[in-house]
Amino acid sequence: MSMWMKLKARSKLIRAFRSGGIHLDYKMSDGTVRKIFPKIHSIKVSNDTTQYVFTLPNGLSPELLKSIIMYSCSISARPLN
Repeated sequence: MSMWMKLKARSKLIRAFRSGGIHLDYKMSDGTVRKIFPKIHSIKVSNDTTQYVFTLPNGLSPELLKSIIMYSCSISARPLN
C-alpha cells in the first residue's frame, strides 16, 4: 500500500462527497459560502479492499448518508435489459 494509492483513494472519496452533496454550507462573515466535508481519519488500501474511516460534521444528518447509499445501491442493483 503506497502513499500514492492512499492519496488517490482520498481524492475519490472527496469527489464522492462533492457529487453526493455530503457537506454542510457555512456562510462566512464576508458573504462567501464554505463547504465543510466529513473529516477523513484513515484510509487502508489492500489488494482487494479499501477501508475508509470518516466522521460527519455536527449538523449533518446520518440519514442523508444512509439515503444516498441506499439510492446508489438500488441504481446499481437494477438489471440491465
